[in-house]
Amino acid sequence: MDSIFSEKYTETGLLILSILLVIFLGIIVYFFLHCSLKILLTENAVNATFYQTAKNILEWLVWITVFINILEQIGINPTSIFAVILNLADTVTIGFIAVWSILSNLSCTLFLIFFKIFRIGDEIEIVDLAGSPGLKGRVTDFNIMFTSFIESESESADSLITQITNNIFFQKTLRREKGIKTISLGQHLLSRPVRQLAE
Repeated sequence: MDSIFSEKYTETGLLILSILLVIFLGIIVYFFLHCSLKILLTENAVNATFYQTAKNILEWLVWITVFINILEQIGINPTSIFAVILNLADTVTIGFIAVWSILSNLSCTLFLIFFKIFRIGDEIEIVDLAGSPGLKGRVTDFNIMFTSFIESESESADSLITQITNNIFFQKTLRREKGIKTISLGQHLLSRPVRQLAE
């Protein structure tokens, strides 16, 4: 029993010693590089901006290397940690983009209602900023995410309905021709049940 405890204490002591040694070597390397840069600065071999930038970069590199070595001493694979961090970063980025897209559409919906850019029943044409022709048709529906319209060339009883996100109207040039029988976007939304606002 005593031998088992002594082995554990020995292993723990060696681990602590190796970690302290890694930190000590990191400090020595950092001060050596710092002094080298200081000498270059005093001899006007580099300017103050280069000195400060290089000092900051070297500091980060040294301490990241020390941290990775400590993880290896403990028995943790740094590659797996970085893989987890990258996966988390990807997840956060994708979530942020998705949320940003939704918020962008919602805010654009409010702007379309407030500024009365077009009405249900109007003929609209969405063109590129360069002036090239784009989608054109009669607005038939509007909700908090999409605007629906029937393209002029294919307007019939069985016409296909085109849906575009509301933020497109703030990225493209819009041409509008007032329809004969129209209704405002706000009135159209208020006339629908809450459960159908996004349908």
